[in-house]
Amino acid sequence: MSEETPSGLTPRDRAGEEKARSRRRRRNVAIGVVVALVAAVGIGQLAFGLVSRAIDATGWTCGSGWSRIDDGDLADMRIVRWGTPEAREQGFEPDEFTDLPPGLAAPSLTTYADPPASGYDPSLYPLDGGVVVQASGYYDKSWVIADAQTGDPLWGVESGTSGFSTVQGFGLVSAREDGRTDLTTFDPRTGDELSCVRLDGKVLHLDGIGEDLVVALSIEGGDDTSYRMVRLDPSTGKVAWDQPLGVHPATVHTAGGEIVISSRQVGAIATSWGGGAPSSVVVLDPETGEQLREHDVPGGELAVVGTTALPDGGSGTLALSIPDREAWSDAIGEYVLIDDQGEELWRTVANFGRDDLAFWSAGDVLVVLEGYQPVGIDIRTGERLWQAEGAGMEDDIGVLDSGGGPVLVLSGQREESGDFVTHLIDPRTGEVTVVDAPLHSFRLTDSYVLSTTARTQIVILLDS
Repeated sequence: MSEETPSGLTPRDRAGEEKARSRRRRRNVAIGVVVALVAAVGIGQLAFGLVSRAIDATGWTCGSGWSRIDDGDLADMRIVRWGTPEAREQGFEPDEFTDLPPGLAAPSLTTYADPPASGYDPSLYPLDGGVVVQASGYYDKSWVIADAQTGDPLWGVESGTSGFSTVQGFGLVSAREDGRTDLTTFDPRTGDELSCVRLDGKVLHLDGIGEDLVVALSIEGGDDTSYRMVRLDPSTGKVAWDQPLGVHPATVHTAGGEIVISSRQVGAIATSWGGGAPSSVVVLDPETGEQLREHDVPGGELAVVGTTALPDGGSGTLALSIPDREAWSDAIGEYVLIDDQGEELWRTVANFGRDDLAFWSAGDVLVVLEGYQPVGIDIRTGERLWQAEGAGMEDDIGVLDSGGGPVLVLSGQREESGDFVTHLIDPRTGEVTVVDAPLHSFRLTDSYVLSTTARTQIVILLDS
């Protein structure tokens, strides 16, 4: 699934924001170069109504909605390095983070406990490739990519009202104007602009499959809204296919290698009965985008919890099925695992909560949340193996595999003494091991974990 950063951020001091904004250099577009490009190559029209690196009627190139942040400004946008006097001033003792889950080396960075005098106090978001995203600003949003080990800023953009996403290890800016979206892809370490694709419609979802992106779009047409799905190469902008969708893409899942679309979010069918059109799950061929099959529950509700690779090969879709309104009122349904041939492998009872549905794959065990408590389910049989005593939300939980098999990490567990600890759960048995690290959240990338303490965010490097 795509990892998209929220657009609403904490308001900063307006005077400081205005001063920072005035120092930032906007990208200049040379009209002579644009005219020369039009004369040389014309408008690069791709099939299916998409334009890559195109010049539209206004004369502006694809890639609007963002500007570079000057190197001089970037120098002031570093993250505090762990172990420095500045880090120790943030109100916690570094030795609190020596008893860490297996596979984690040591913290490398921390944010400020209180806003510094400079006023630059970003929120951090995870990204693969050994870098971390800093987000700041309210009216003018700044996105700065920093080295996850040193905290040094590498590059940054100011995106105004445009969205910034992180998918497949890339940074992506999506700028919408006149019913179209310019999707610009950046190299995560250098900030080089790799490609830009102009898409008809508004981006609803971005997700990765193989080395490509799949993009779900909504297109307004009078009183009607239609939906499309596009697969493209983020490095080159080349479009592999573009297909219409017969359902609203409320969620898109690709973790198992297929493209699975839910017409309603799983949280929506858990919290409200009925949503107009019947809910359904649609599966697309990843090579062509053509619909392979559709699943529904006549008179009931069906939505995808997640997708995963199966132990014996192929992919599986875990869905929540609610047969009728009475079952919904009692918060009782069934988890259904469906393979990539459309066959049901098993069903098991689902005591779902109203707003806590989430899913992790840990070897041959699927882990779901029920009443904020993790529950282990055997992926082969559907047998419910255990239910954890600790509780958490989606951002509190993750799966680590340091070579000895997967371990479920449940952070933010408070003991009777009032201290916070972290639980490590064996996915097969549910056995709990306690480590003293007071982690309050757990978001895993390919090189570090992004976590929180009582007052800061911290980056913890993975053991190399």
